[in-house]
Amino acid sequence: SARDFSGSLIHLVNSHTLRLPSAYLPAISPRSVTSSTSYVYGGEYYTTFDGYSAEMVGCSSEQELLLVHDEITHLFTVKMRRGASSPSSPPSRWSVELIEGTSRATINIERPSDSRRPSSARFEVSPSSSISTSRRGDVLVMRGSGVVVRCSEKLNNCKITVSNLYRNNLKGLLGHEFNREQFDDSLVREDLEEICLQGCRCPLAIKPLALVFGVSESSIPSVNRKCAEFFSENAEVQKGSSVVPYAPFERMCSNEMTKNSSWDLAVCRSVRAYSSIVRDSGVNIRAPRYCSRIH
Repeated sequence: SARDFSGSLIHLVNSHTLRLPSAYLPAISPRSVTSSTSYVYGGEYYTTFDGYSAEMVGCSSEQELLLVHDEITHLFTVKMRRGASSPSSPPSRWSVELIEGTSRATINIERPSDSRRPSSARFEVSPSSSISTSRRGDVLVMRGSGVVVRCSEKLNNCKITVSNLYRNNLKGLLGHEFNREQFDDSLVREDLEEICLQGCRCPLAIKPLALVFGVSESSIPSVNRKCAEFFSENAEVQKGSSVVPYAPFERMCSNEMTKNSSWDLAVCRSVRAYSSIVRDSGVNIRAPRYCSRIH
């Protein structure tokens, strides 16, 4: 739960209170966080897509953490690097990196020694990167396929927004998926192998992880077969397959079904995601007509 007063947010996490200084926070409360948005504050605190908030424990060495990854279609990955810190001294530098295939773009943020001054940020982009970058005032933006990263120098935070088409594809520190449930966004020790990529001697915030129950294992083969049949027989998908392979989105369809999605919703999310990528390659394909009625 959370309360907003006097310019600060109080997050009750793990039965203890975390006070997030107002300088780190946008003018919102966690309840207003949209269905596809998460936040990282100053390299110290984070709020998942479901609104679960926690503190990242200070570490004497640099850490690299997996913030969010599309584990079904593998379209995008967002990582964060944190400089050395301690409970009394937050990291003086941190960065957020967006990866799409061989394309990479990074926003590097440095906190000045004078806390009254805003942070400074700069881009670092790989050659021939397909990731769009822009700057407006103190806000730096990276745009990829299905994900947008916005970092503010003034607020010393980054906002990661993921298209709802990929809501069930996600894993990482910022949430395993968006399902309006916070209980499955906490971490157990086994998660550290995937989320902590470097500097893993230092622990992250840990809470028991509850299981999310989808369809039974015995029904998964039939789910896979149903999605495979649709993608192999649909004329629009076959039209798009000449420029973009559809296999990752067939897996996305199966994954949607295992998250208790209806058949129509699973097909529409995966085909919409596929058609958006195909359009970027210059070919227009249409989702089934009934998808226009499904959000």
